[in-house]
Amino acid sequence: MTITYEGTHMHLQGQLDSLPVGAVLQITVVKEEALEGSSSSSPSALAALLSEFKDVFDPPQGYPPACHCDHEIPLVAGAAPV
Repeated sequence: MTITYEGTHMHLQGQLDSLPVGAVLQITVVKEEALEGSSSSSPSALAALLSEFKDVFDPPQGYPPACHCDHEIPLVAGAAPV
């Protein structure tokens, strides 16, 4: 998607080809200078954290166990979607 921002055309990457009428778009600018000042230990600290909690980020292996009070939404026969 290309938008005009502060007099220049900005190309945004994403899923939408156009915005719906009345849509609100928030733009955040990340400057390269801010990235250069970050400490070099951050990537290793992040890697250590991801390694420590690896099981949290693993893909699920089937459904969770059944509970004594499973959630249920009773449906009305013949009702149309909202």
